[in-house]
Amino acid sequence: MTLILLGISLILMAVLLVTYIRAPKGLIRMGLHVILGLAGLWLLNLVLSVADISIPINTFSVLFVGLLGLPGLGVLIVLRILGV
Repeated sequence: MTLILLGISLILMAVLLVTYIRAPKGLIRMGLHVILGLAGLWLLNLVLSVADISIPINTFSVLFVGLLGLPGLGVLIVLRILGV
C-alpha cells in the first residue's frame, strides 16, 4: 500500500514538474511555491506540536507541499495520522 501511494505521488510530482518547467517563469513560480511550502510545513509543525504530531521537513515533503499546495499538506497530515 505504501509503495502504491509513493508511486502515485512520484508520478503526480513528475507531471507537475514538467508542466512548471515548460514556461520560462515557471521555475521562479516553482521556487516560490517550494519556499512557501517549507514555511507552511514549519508553521504546521508549530501548531501541531500541541497535539504531539509532527511532519518531518525533508526534500520530499517540501516538494510535495510546494507542488501540490494545500491539498498536498492535507495528504501529509492524513498520512502522518495514519502512521504511514
